[in-house]
Amino acid sequence: MTDQFKHRAINLEVVPFPVRMKAEWNQLIQVLSHLISNAVKYSHVSDLVILQLTQASGWAIIQVSDKGDGIPLSQQSRIFEPLYQVDPSRDHATGKPGLGLSIVKHLAEGMGGKVAILSEPVYGSTFILRLPALGAKI
Repeated sequence: MTDQFKHRAINLEVVPFPVRMKAEWNQLIQVLSHLISNAVKYSHVSDLVILQLTQASGWAIIQVSDKGDGIPLSQQSRIFEPLYQVDPSRDHATGKPGLGLSIVKHLAEGMGGKVAILSEPVYGSTFILRLPALGAKI
């Protein structure tokens, strides 16, 4: 994925111990690619995208954060729906129909995980992917 995002600064923050999770490699890469791509696409070129990896309470937690425009609270419950666009004009600008986050949700759930968002207009968004840690009873 480094070639895909080599034009942007992405800060990787990982806890000092190994985080082991139940995940299918290709699906995990697809999920991360969608989340990082959105963070890059909807934030300013000079803004840092942050990728954090931690583990807590039987979950491996991956967070992708940006400092973009953010998503209004009134629309956050719908962003994982197929074809939903916060700003329909973005579809015309990007040429894509808004399937990325619904794919992320579907793949995360298929791996036994969950995806959520914390976002505030002007301050950016953080997408939180939780996947079962190896050996966890969830």
